[in-house]
Amino acid sequence: MTRQHPLKVPTSAELIDELGDLERQLAVVVPLVKRAAFIRETIRGWMARRKPQSAGRFDGRRFVAVVTACQNQRSIKDLAGIFAHLGKGRFLELCQFTLKALEDNVPLPDRDKFIQETATGPRKVELAPLKPSSARHKKAA
Repeated sequence: MTRQHPLKVPTSAELIDELGDLERQLAVVVPLVKRAAFIRETIRGWMARRKPQSAGRFDGRRFVAVVTACQNQRSIKDLAGIFAHLGKGRFLELCQFTLKALEDNVPLPDRDKFIQETATGPRKVELAPLKPSSARHKKAA
């Protein structure tokens, strides 16, 4: 990791190189994170037939896994009632309709009437190693 003096502002080259070093270190961890998530889901699945209020304990040779009871989740139970309470205008101001719900319920030929796509999403920062002959960094235009 590149260490900077507290008052020194890192150059763009230093930041780019530090990011590259960090990305290399993170690349080694990604498969471990995915495997851990898969194993967690597997262990969570062992509780599938138990009551939501029950917890479980599973012993390994070196570790114990404790699976908690299902956490409480809140959801809206009466959307029509909210519509009646708020009125159409206020309801539509607050209503959020997902693209997935639209795609699942509106035929493909009709979707363009309801969807807009604009370049407002986040930018990606992609890194590639420099070839030794092109080690000069260039500022973006």
